[in-house]
Amino acid sequence: MKISTNFKSYFLKLIELFKFARHTQSKAQSHPDIRESMTHIGSKLPRSGYLFVQQLLTEITGKAPSALPPLIKGTQLLRQIMTLTFLTTGIWLTSLFLEFGLLLFPIWIIAVLLISASMRTMQVSFTHYAAHGTLHRNKWVNRVLGEAYSILSLSTPMWMYKLSHIGGHHGRLNSIADPDASFFDKWGYQAGRSISWYWLHTIKLIVSPSYYTKLFAERARANFAPFTVEPGLTSMMPTKRSIRTRQWAAIGFHSVLPVIAIEFGFGLLYLMGYLLPLVFGFGVLSLFQNLSEHQPALVPGQNPMLKAETKFTAGRFFGKEYDSNAPIKWWAYMLFVAAPSKYLVVGNTELCSHDVHHAAEVRFFSVSDKEWANAPYVRRDAVNQGGVFKENWGIKDTIEHSFIALKSIR
Repeated sequence: MKISTNFKSYFLKLIELFKFARHTQSKAQSHPDIRESMTHIGSKLPRSGYLFVQQLLTEITGKAPSALPPLIKGTQLLRQIMTLTFLTTGIWLTSLFLEFGLLLFPIWIIAVLLISASMRTMQVSFTHYAAHGTLHRNKWVNRVLGEAYSILSLSTPMWMYKLSHIGGHHGRLNSIADPDASFFDKWGYQAGRSISWYWLHTIKLIVSPSYYTKLFAERARANFAPFTVEPGLTSMMPTKRSIRTRQWAAIGFHSVLPVIAIEFGFGLLYLMGYLLPLVFGFGVLSLFQNLSEHQPALVPGQNPMLKAETKFTAGRFFGKEYDSNAPIKWWAYMLFVAAPSKYLVVGNTELCSHDVHHAAEVRFFSVSDKEWANAPYVRRDAVNQGGVFKENWGIKDTIEHSFIALKSIR
């Protein structure tokens, strides 16, 4: 596809609109600290009202204030309830769109974002932490929930994800053998190109039918087809009976659901409120999530640093410094630009602080693994205790975090 010079110029100007704060790598947080500029908002309200406003801003930005406690501490159950609420709200909004037509098309776009972000959360948060054994304290419930969420989102089975993630990702972070780092080579992100080349390549993928076809085929194969694994990993696998049970559960769910939907007159709702977000929305969010999560280094062999690669993972936050001269405009930006941007790129609040999950210090990593549902405050506490992290703000910088690294690889 040939892209005109005018389009390139227009596109580069467009993405500049999302540029607010450059990434930082200091012991203090960003300077000026965007999140701290918001801490006075709601301070004249009663204590509970003030903490509610601040927790809302933490949910929008992904970053906790340096000193304030949460009004309601995040828990594994609360995060799951919130995600399922987002999912059902998205489906309900889709039903309104189908009832009232094109007049509510913008509402359907919001619905697709809610549904897609919920499905991505089921994979990158719930299945991920089930693989780490921290989605639920009971091992059996943890495994069942992890597999159930991976079936609903048609993502990598939890047992299969655990094999590649624990041994492959954490054990070989940013090496050529890291399955997450292989994403860049797999989707054509060539080293040594310009930043504008990477952005245009990303747009090409987003509008490419082959990208969605290939990604969906991989997800379907992982859920429905026979599997093979490296011989050295077989000791980590569940029993063949467990694997077959999970496989038949996936086949049954994704075969019966459309039949029931069509039988009861919800065929179009199934298509618009589940299947399209499952294929296309999930695909876009998967692309942005992988581009922004880790800065690729692609070092040869196994990375001896293991988890200790905080420098290749940054906090991903959204919003801009509070403007006391235009508070209504600022709130409009936070609600209608920053919040959607967060769900589009990261998918949920806890993954904004994914860098602490790769902290060099065991004490920070251990807490982040157990208290993942309270991640913004875990990261805040780690910073206050001397942890060194960096952060990016906005769509542009969170994604260019990887492009800058790719550009420097020779």
